Amino acid sequence: MNKPLKISFFSSGIILFFGFYFFYPFGLPNVKNYFEPIGERTLQKDEIGQFNYVYNTYEIMDLTGDEFIGWDVSEQLRWRYGIAFSSYAMPS
Repeated sequence: MNKPLKISFFSSGIILFFGFYFFYPFGLPNVKNYFEPIGERTLQKDEIGQFNYVYNTYEIMDLTGDEFIGWDVSEQLRWRYGIAFSSYAMPS
């Protein structure tokens, strides 16, 4: 085999390796863990992070006195939670 062909195969192999390495989802949690029956299931790391984010956002809104003036007072806690939960999905 001549030298240019060897270099071509080697560089193609390197490109395929890095392409596989960067596009294959290494480190993602096992999907089956999200669909286990209730009672056998444990919260996943990303779910715990989401709950903590929503709780902290809700707590900040509660401490800063966001009162939603003009809105029905009986539903303010639900609105705060809804806003905190939806802010989790918003890009920063």
